[in-house]
Amino acid sequence: MSVHVTADWHEIGSGQFFRKTELYLMEWQGTRDRSGIDLENFALVGASYGGPIAIIRDESKVTRVTVAIPPKPIISIYNATGRLISAINWDSGVLVKMGWSSSEDLICIQEDGNILVYSLFGQLKDTVHCFSGTGSKQKAYEAEIFYTMKGTGVAYLTTKQNFIVINDYKLAKTRTFHRVPGEGLFSAWAVISAKETKILAARDGCLFLIDPGHCSELKPIFSFSGADGINPPNITYISVSLNGEHLALFTDTGLLWLGAGNCETKYAEIPTSINKRPKQIVWCGKEGVLVNWDSIPTLLLVDREGQKLTFPMDSKFYLAPEIDSVRLITNSYHEIVQRVPEDTRLIFGIGSLAPGSWLLEAYKEFHQRTSKADEYIRCITNIEKAVEQCISAAGYEFHPQNQKLLMRVS
Repeated sequence: MSVHVTADWHEIGSGQFFRKTELYLMEWQGTRDRSGIDLENFALVGASYGGPIAIIRDESKVTRVTVAIPPKPIISIYNATGRLISAINWDSGVLVKMGWSSSEDLICIQEDGNILVYSLFGQLKDTVHCFSGTGSKQKAYEAEIFYTMKGTGVAYLTTKQNFIVINDYKLAKTRTFHRVPGEGLFSAWAVISAKETKILAARDGCLFLIDPGHCSELKPIFSFSGADGINPPNITYISVSLNGEHLALFTDTGLLWLGAGNCETKYAEIPTSINKRPKQIVWCGKEGVLVNWDSIPTLLLVDREGQKLTFPMDSKFYLAPEIDSVRLITNSYHEIVQRVPEDTRLIFGIGSLAPGSWLLEAYKEFHQRTSKADEYIRCITNIEKAVEQCISAAGYEFHPQNQKLLMRVS
């Protein structure tokens, strides 16, 4: 018997659905006593395409040292179900950023700008010296890891508020981006890695688009401005979709702005009533964003029309972006959030008259040996289209029972 396909569908707007599907129950085998992991005390990064997970103790929090939380930092690498693959005793410099390359190597960025590359099994593969020869004593204040057509890149925000970018960390060719006029710390920044690598950075209510030779100011249109109705709010978080075409901004007034990457088109503007800076804002494909606040046990989904869905969470969680979805990792389970694919919606949607839906109903009636099977077959106007829809929908299913059902139908 197949799992009910629409059980995890959630309607948002008019006729649009997102689904939140459980993939695995997390085992979280510890490095010593195989005890469970409480993500409240750890920072986590997940590799793309359902890849491995790396966690390390969150140094920004005061935690009690236990068997599960050792006194010295240990980077633990798990598979998607929480089974331990390897562990790395971190005894190098200050860790600024940790992430995964496109080839599933673990990238660890130090304060001195050096990049340590580890294999999936915790073996040190390479050390890339990036700031050597720059002639300055600046350090990495923050860093971001991004993907390009050439490989995996790294962008630094230095202690002198300069941006240094490497489009392929293996080549270690650094480029210093144009200096942003003015003084002060940036409140948020992100990398746009579409055709060319650029940086979006926010400071004092202004948003700048930066590349090696230019710095220009973008002016997203906010319907809700500052207290005087004129000054724009201060941007505290910037999130860019993986294809670089869509942008999400969060302000210190609790406003979530969605629009095109060039800020010329605004999709929606949503007051969230939460002024605190989110821990994560991640694009779910190109259809909307997921928002994760560190201290609020709620997952917020907002689509490009401004429609909202709220999911209560029972523990701390992390979001791992994918091309067309977002993986959600908690203490207990591993889920995926995505917009329901069009062919899946047409086949299983209530009241659907799509060819694939008629073919599915005919298959069910045929196995019950009723005459309705012939009636439903006669309702199909395009049998090739019906078969194509069933095959396409099978490719989007996560439960083997549903995949087998759709393949039998086709």
